[in-house]
Amino acid sequence: AVVSTQSTGQENLTSTLNDRDEMSEKIEELEDRLANKKLFMAEMQESERMLCESFTESLGENNKFAEFLTKVFKKKIKRVKKTAETEEDSDASDSDDDFDSSSEEEDDDDEDAVHLDLNVCPQGCSQEL
Repeated sequence: AVVSTQSTGQENLTSTLNDRDEMSEKIEELEDRLANKKLFMAEMQESERMLCESFTESLGENNKFAEFLTKVFKKKIKRVKKTAETEEDSDASDSDDDFDSSSEEEDDDDEDAVHLDLNVCPQGCSQEL
């Protein structure tokens, strides 16, 4: 009976050590993935910063459409999904529409501002910008 208890204890120890080794490998793999994601995020932030600088330079100084073009530049766009939407996805996109319209309503509260359609280039503004 003592021998079977020792072998069971040895099996438990071996199993625990194997589990620990597996967890260590998983931790290393996840740390590598995390490091790659952080690097990717840093690259995307740098890309975004350079894009913003390029946009600002293309506007030039004293551009009368700078405010409008900046709003268009910062406007959130909705990506069209290539696969058919499920019912849940369409409900989610409906709530996004509600959010966008409410933010536009806040812009409408500005009585002094000239309201321009963000989807249409204003007259006299270069289409290239």
